[in-house]
Amino acid sequence: MTASQRLLARTFEPGGRLQMAESRLAAHTEQGTPAEDLFLVHHYPRPDVSSLAKLVVVGSDGTSVTLGHDEIRELPRHDVLAVLECAGNGRGLRATRTPGNQFGLGLFGQSRWTGARLSDVLAAAGVADDTFASLIVSSLDEGVTQPEGSHDRFAKALPRDKVLHPDTLVAWQLDGEELPVEHGGPLRLVVPGWYGIWWAKWPEELRLSDEPYDAFDGFWQSTRYTYQDAEGNVQAVVRDQLPRAVVTSPADGADVSGEPELEILAWAGEYAVATVEVSVDDGVTWLPAELVGRAGSWGWSTWRATLTGLPRGLRRVAVRARDDADRTQDWQPADNRLGYGNNGIHVVQLDLTAVPA
Repeated sequence: MTASQRLLARTFEPGGRLQMAESRLAAHTEQGTPAEDLFLVHHYPRPDVSSLAKLVVVGSDGTSVTLGHDEIRELPRHDVLAVLECAGNGRGLRATRTPGNQFGLGLFGQSRWTGARLSDVLAAAGVADDTFASLIVSSLDEGVTQPEGSHDRFAKALPRDKVLHPDTLVAWQLDGEELPVEHGGPLRLVVPGWYGIWWAKWPEELRLSDEPYDAFDGFWQSTRYTYQDAEGNVQAVVRDQLPRAVVTSPADGADVSGEPELEILAWAGEYAVATVEVSVDDGVTWLPAELVGRAGSWGWSTWRATLTGLPRGLRRVAVRARDDADRTQDWQPADNRLGYGNNGIHVVQLDLTAVPA
């Protein structure tokens, strides 16, 4: 089965190659998301990486050190199991339509990433922990973004504390296999707990800066992937993943019999999911789901809930997550012009006509 058949295609590059595509909810399991079922989001056409074999580290004084990919692969290896989620996940489910691709709930997945700590990569280039305020990561991909008509190279600036976090990686493996080019290979950043825009693919330069990360004026940090009011005024940079619970089974619109059991995945970025609740009366009452398991600090937790005593007919079933920082999901998150961070409560409609009276 081809990628176009396994994924829900949204956009294509010139020539017909997938550029943006969603995972199918049924592809996710308690263990994670198969690599071939992991969603794709490329902001520009995929670059030619055949000559991408080094990473240049540039100091704030302009001096540079070049590290070959083979040198980076010789550094101590670390594994991180994490949920990768695009900040545009669920944009198409907002009550108020916003610009951009109208994605459903297919821009997330859980995978095991293997690579070197970003802090170890910097140390190999002779960088001391206290010599920078932020790190500007520039990648190989570039192009013109519409409707702005702006030609840019992809770049993001990370704050020092996230750069030095032991789980922030420069990765070269996805689920134990070489990282495919469509997922950022030969190298990409892994920035657990933050939306996928920070997980830069195809990096070629790391530049130290004395300025705070939110002073960086690159297009993908100061214009796109920002929370904006209706007039386009930037309120904040899109960063931390928000809490989300998703019903993976039964599927929306399914016919069910007996007492159906919901299978639910939930995650909350840098926080742990504390509770997942289920409602069958449009939020008048909420009942707790049962925790099945947790997949580490950055992975999702799995939950289940059995629906009992429901009458025959169509039934709206809603789920919501709350994390240990007391962040939760609403029916509709606060509006923002570009529709990022839409973690609205997930609702599926089930046909209970086969349930005994």
